[in-house]
Amino acid sequence: MKITFRQDITIENTIENVWKTVSDFGNYHKWCSLISEILPVKGTNDKIKPGAKFVRKFNYGFPFGVSEEIITVIQVVPKRYFAYKHGNIFIKVLHLVYLKEAPRGTYAVLITEYRGYFIFLVLPLWFRLRNLQKKFLRELKKHCETR
Repeated sequence: MKITFRQDITIENTIENVWKTVSDFGNYHKWCSLISEILPVKGTNDKIKPGAKFVRKFNYGFPFGVSEEIITVIQVVPKRYFAYKHGNIFIKVLHLVYLKEAPRGTYAVLITEYRGYFIFLVLPLWFRLRNLQKKFLRELKKHCETR
């Protein structure tokens, strides 16, 4: 499967509008659809490789609660991406994976680790890793510190 990125999206549009693309509930919560947890399906191999199945846990907050869906890895990009330093936190990108069976098509997903938590970031395919900005990382830091 060939992955193509849209070229007509600017970073200014991306940071402000990415949640509109991904969120199942519109603007109910600006970042809830970008940050969730990924867990291996019980009884399966938990390696991140094509064909691996994972449970995606998503907390939409009151009144929607937590939803779960099973997702399948369809492609893994080798770990040659980036590490981000933001303030006093260091965010290491472990993997970029592409998933199918997501609610609105195929998404690029970052799996990162921060203070022992694995964090699952759902991004549309056109979201460029090198364009992650301080605003996005600030929200990630807030999320991690409130857990």
